[in-house]
Amino acid sequence: TNTPVTCTGAYDGTASVTVIGGNSPYTYQWSDVNGPLIGTPSTSYDVIGLYAATYWVEITDATGCTITVSTTITESPNVLNIASFFVNDLINLIFFK
Repeated sequence: TNTPVTCTGAYDGTASVTVIGGNSPYTYQWSDVNGPLIGTPSTSYDVIGLYAATYWVEITDATGCTITVSTTITESPNVLNIASFFVNDLINLIFFK
């Protein structure tokens, strides 16, 4: 599962994975297009502080079996964007109603 980032350019997305089967304990190697994330591999099934991108997690169980899955962190649909703003438009609104 994942949560989107709250604003364009933010690093507050999250991702987590639930393992069913295999043999515990598990290790998790999280990575993005640039390579492994700092702090992994670890025994943590979740990762925080993500930007909008695709992430992969390689899960290894106690016997060395691995599986890799991916998730995509998106930007929140409530992201604030300003297409354009012109000072002259503002002046016209104030002085020439």
